[in-house]
Parts: sequence; structure tokens; C-alpha cells
Amino acid sequence: MKLRIAAVVALAFMLGGLAGIYAPGLWAVDERETLREELNEDFPELKDASRAFKKIARLISPSIVHVVVQREAVEEDFGLPLFQFLFSPGAPRESEQESQATGVFFSSDGIIVTNNHVVQGATSITVTTIDGNMYPADVVGTDPKTDLAVLRIDAPDCIPAPLGNDEDIQIGDWAVAFGNPFGLTLTVTAGIISAKGRANVGIADYEDFIQTDAAINPGNSGGALCNIRGELIGINTAILSESGGYQGIGFAIPITMVSNVVEQILAHGKVVRGWIGVEIRTLAPWETEGLGIEGFAIRLEGLADDGPALVAGLQKGDLLLALDGRTLHDSQQLRNTISLSPVGQDVRFLVMRGGNELVVPVRVESLDDAVKRRQAPLGFTARSINEDDQRQLGLMGQSGTLLIKVEPGSLAATAGLREGDLVVEVDGQPVAELADLERLLAEANPEAGIDLVIRRGFSRYRTVIRTP
Repeated sequence: MKLRIAAVVALAFMLGGLAGIYAPGLWAVDERETLREELNEDFPELKDASRAFKKIARLISPSIVHVVVQREAVEEDFGLPLFQFLFSPGAPRESEQESQATGVFFSSDGIIVTNNHVVQGATSITVTTIDGNMYPADVVGTDPKTDLAVLRIDAPDCIPAPLGNDEDIQIGDWAVAFGNPFGLTLTVTAGIISAKGRANVGIADYEDFIQTDAAINPGNSGGALCNIRGELIGINTAILSESGGYQGIGFAIPITMVSNVVEQILAHGKVVRGWIGVEIRTLAPWETEGLGIEGFAIRLEGLADDGPALVAGLQKGDLLLALDGRTLHDSQQLRNTISLSPVGQDVRFLVMRGGNELVVPVRVESLDDAVKRRQAPLGFTARSINEDDQRQLGLMGQSGTLLIKVEPGSLAATAGLREGDLVVEVDGQPVAELADLERLLAEANPEAGIDLVIRRGFSRYRTVIRTP
């Protein structure tokens, strides 16, 4: 009875409120006309923003293409339980399956940029432009380490998106996303820049993501993220989601990285990454207190014996403050910058050593050349694990050497070793750093067998490397 009375009272209040809102005076024509005039006079900033969004949509839409990919019907596992790549699966066709995504014109001669995961394993790719014309697309090249791919179509008068500068954007700036979510072509959404420089996310090997809350969903992969001036500042690639759909956290590859990768693929067919031979660690602000440095810094933990950094005069313990005039914030930023630096050219480090600042130029070498030159006879290349590796691999507090390259068909590959394995023991002796591994391997006898203990994920394995 009490519940019924309460319900009646609540209903009475609600109806009373509605009656106040919908009083007869507000339904009068003159009253409604007054409200319309007031709305036209008020909120000029909102009207300006609305006009800006409409102009951005008209400017960028011709640069957006709908990408449909056919691939063999296999179960795909990208290893991302929370991070969802943004292609939209379609209906399977017998032995093939179809997925839909997005691309952005990068030049007027039919060059399109999209994500590597969009075209990976594709048997055919079809691109539809804003005028409804469909074209077969060829893959010019891909870069799985940044999750980027470059396509080309033979179409006249392609309209490239104007390029912006991701370094100019600030957290809180407007962001506008373009794509084809769930196959709904040319969808435009708006939000803000939520964060910059997102790394160690676990989506790609080289990460420097722009985070946004602009709504992006499956099908948005390879789509455009633009600033309020209608300039391309990123390529959408993934979302953090437990449901598989939009939950307010999306990631875009910044245009600086995209442009570098596209230029290298067009010039070389692949990305030629730089290397200077250093092991580095990010120092937190509490670690830099008393060093005359505010905020984060990067400490040089080790140098490759034949690396450019050692040749240039960098020393273990140096604090790396800036690179080519840009302040360094963390080791991932430095790794990304060096990897995309032109091979054969110098980069200039601002270094603090013993309380003094000095500038050290370092000649960038090709990572591929370095790996080939340093390739061990056993068929793998390793380096000491650092704190960034520990966080990314879930190995906090662990020591050892990380396998960064395993040659196909080598003794190491035959023994079951993989890139990303952590070597923790050799012939019963602990391995804390690269020097331990090199010493123990030099003492070992491959003909008799080298006993290795490795850590892979949360499990430990034992294997033996032995010459035939």
C-alpha cells in the first residue's frame, strides 16, 4: 500500500513538472518565435563550431575511400584482448571472407594510406571513392611495425587530404574522425584530443599514438583523424574496448610517423630503420632530483661495441636531454625518432655528463645492416632487457636478455626460440644482461649442446641448441 502511495505521489510530481514545461503559453506561436530568435542570437561560439565541422566534412570527405578486402577464410587472432583493430567483418564467401575498412588519399596519383592489419593476407582489395567508382587496389608496401600500408589505384584526379602537424596539437583540441564504421560509408564524428605520445600500449612495435574520444568503431581502420583546421593529423588504427565497439578510447598513428613511413615505402618498397646501438632507460622525475633536470630524462645504460653511439663518444651513464633540438621525454620517443631518422645522416644529442651539457653528433646506421653484421652463428640477436620491455611484456622485476631477431632456419629457430623470448639461463648459469649471454655462449660447445632456459610470457621453457 505504501509503495502504491509513493508511486502516485511521484507520478503527480512528474506530471506537475511536465505541465510546467508544456504550459499553454509555451505552445503559443509568438512564444515559440521568440525562443527561435533567442537561439539564433545566443551561443555564437557553438554556431561557429558547427560551421567549422561542416567545412571540415566537405573538405576531407573526397579524400576518404571505402576499402573492401577479400582474404582466405581463416580464424584471425591479433593477440589483442582489449585492443580492437577497426576493420568490419563481412559475410564469408565459401573459402574467402570479406572485411571492410577505410583509407585516405595521400597524393593525387592514387596513393592511399591505410593500416597493415587491413590488408594483411589479402587476396584482393577493392577501393570505392566518394563518387561511387570502384577500383582494384595494389599493395605498394606495408610496415607491420607501425601497422601502416600503402595502396595504389589507377584513378584520375584523386584528392589528397591536406596534411597537418601532430606536434602542434594540444590535449583538449577538437578532433574530427572520418571512416566507414560497420560499412556505413563516410561517417564523420567529433571529439577531442585525449592524450598524446601513447606508447607501450601493445598494438604495434613502434608506438606514439594520439588518443581521442571521437567515436570510431570497426570499419574505421585506416580512416582520417583531423584537426579543427581540416588537416590530417593521424590515421585511426585501434580502440580500447571490452565490447568490441566504441568506449571513448581510440588511437591514431600521428601524421609525422605516417608521412615518414609512406615516403620510405614509396622510395624503397619498405621502411629502412635507423640504429645507433644504445640501451636506454627512462628516469622518472623523482630519479632526476638533484641532477639539475626537471621532469623525465633518458639515461644511457649500455652501448654496442661496434655501434655508432660508441664511435661518436657517448658514454654509459650519459643523460640524453634532447635530440636535434627536441626535448626527450622517454625511451620510446627516442627509439621511434632514431628508427625513422635518415640512414647515413647525423643526429645531434644534447647530453648531460658530470653536471655539464655537451652536444654529440651521431651517425645513424641501418638497423638491417647492424643485425646482419652482429648476427651470431647460432642465428639470433639479443639485447639486455630494460624497464620499457618489462612493462610491455609483463615481466616487471625480471632480468635476462631479450631475443630481438631469430633467423628462419637457424640453429636457434630449430631449437624453438622466438623473437620476444627472454633468455634467463645458459648451461645452468644465470643470465642477467647481454654480457652474461655473450660470455656463456663463448664458453659453450654447440656440438655437445647448449642448454637454455627461456621465459615466454608467464611460462618457463627449457631447450637445447645443438649443431647437426
